[in-house]
Amino acid sequence: MKIRPAVAAGAAVLAALLLTACDPPAPDPSGSPAPTSASGTPTPPGGSPSPGPDASEDPGESPGPDDEAVRANVRDAIGSGDTAALESWMHGSVQVILAASECCGTTDAAEAASIVHERFPSGSTTWDFSLDEGAVAVYRGGWYGEHFPVGAVVGRTVEEHPWVIALTISEGRVSRVFYGPEDVLP
Repeated sequence: MKIRPAVAAGAAVLAALLLTACDPPAPDPSGSPAPTSASGTPTPPGGSPSPGPDASEDPGESPGPDDEAVRANVRDAIGSGDTAALESWMHGSVQVILAASECCGTTDAAEAASIVHERFPSGSTTWDFSLDEGAVAVYRGGWYGEHFPVGAVVGRTVEEHPWVIALTISEGRVSRVFYGPEDVLP
């Protein structure tokens, strides 16, 4: 059976559209629209806009000494598998993204730390957080580059099929956790 070129092209276009489509956020159960800030950023319960970085924002200046202390604490919490310590370094609202999936969206700090712990249980994962800039540049140049802003805590598991995690720090706390198998990143 031979497939017509027009059918094959149509199938390819349909597949591309399906792969790039995004589900809209779930509606508020109360039926009222979610409040937004002047910039259009959803406002979480409590009234202040989410501190997470906008992908279009300039990464700004190089990290200050306080930022490096935060990064060190986040690296230690991930490396030790200490969920409570990791949670303590997160904003109340954290965006969690698993590469090549529909998981997970915006959640609270406790759930975000739990998601990381479920994938990387304490004591079972060895991390390398001393990646050279060339390795991180490869991730930044790939499909998920926006999740590797300057100043993010970036680590890779030390195993046959490594995973990568990038934790975006804003205002002294983790605002986004991105993770996925390394082979889907570049």
